This record gives sequence, C-alpha cells and structure tokens, in this order.
Amino acid sequence: MGGKPHIRKGYRGETDYFGVYLSDTGKAYLVPVEDVPACSLGRLRLQATKDNQQKGVRWAKDYEL
Repeated sequence: MGGKPHIRKGYRGETDYFGVYLSDTGKAYLVPVEDVPACSLGRLRLQATKDNQQKGVRWAKDYEL
C-alpha cells in the first residue's frame, strides 16, 4: 500500500459540456457541466418516472442535439 490516496477531481473548470450518444435511440445530447452535480454521477431520463416525480429530473429531451 503506501501509495498516494486517490483524490476525485470534478470536471468544473476543465470542460464546458459533456457529449453523450445513446446508440439505442441514435440520439446525441450536449449537457453543460454545471447541470451535473460536482464529483457525482449525472443521469438523463428518457421516460417518465413511475411516480411522476419531476423535481431534480434531467430530461434527455432538454439536451438533445
């Protein structure tokens, strides 16, 4: 062991957008880095939630190219 600890670094200041391509639908999306939580996982929703939750949902259609 004894190596350097892994420090998770976010993308803010390194890039402005994430480009995402979904081969299942053949669509591409451009997501601003600011729309993704810092040092976290970002997800785009393609279909409505079962409980119709809207708060905090990032709709893929809003980022579609």
